Amino acid sequence: MGCPVYHRIGRCCAGSDIFRYTVGDIPYCRRKAAENWLALLYFEKGMTMLYSGQEFAPQKAVGLFDADDAYCDKRRDLQPYLRQLREMKRTLPQDACFQLESVDERAVVGRYDGVKLAVRGVFDLRGGKDDVRVAVGLADGSYTDRISGRQITVQEGRVRLSDAPCVIG
Repeated sequence: MGCPVYHRIGRCCAGSDIFRYTVGDIPYCRRKAAENWLALLYFEKGMTMLYSGQEFAPQKAVGLFDADDAYCDKRRDLQPYLRQLREMKRTLPQDACFQLESVDERAVVGRYDGVKLAVRGVFDLRGGKDDVRVAVGLADGSYTDRISGRQITVQEGRVRLSDAPCVIG
C-alpha cells in the first residue's frame, strides 16, 4: 500500500528527487533549482513531509516504507534553509484560496488570495541567467521576501526571476 497521490512527499517531488541535486559536485544552477523546489514544497498548502535524514541531502534514497535508513549519509546540512522555509510557511494565510501556475515550463508562480491578504511565491525551477519577468498580480512597489528578508521590486505587476525563490505580499 503506497501513499495517496495527493500527498506531497519531500523526496519524491512529483517524480524528481530534489535532495540528490543539492550537493557541492552538482552545478550551481541545479543546486539553486533544488532550493527553489524545496521552497515550493514549503509554500504549497498543507504539511510538508521530510523523512529519513533528508535535511542532510543524503545520496541514498530511502522510501517511506523501507526498513533501511540514510542517517550516516550527510552531504549537505540543509537545516538552516529549512528553518527559513518553516518560518515563511507560518506566515502564509492557510484559509486563503491557493493556486499554482506554470510559466513557460521554467518557473512556478504560487498564489494565496484571501479576503485581507494576497501572497505570491516565485520559484525558478530551471535556473537561468537571462532576464525573465513573471506576472504576480501585486501592486507595484518594494516587498520584503518572507524567506530571505531581501527586498523584491514589483514593476508593472511583474518580478524578475532570480536564482533564489521569493515569497512576497
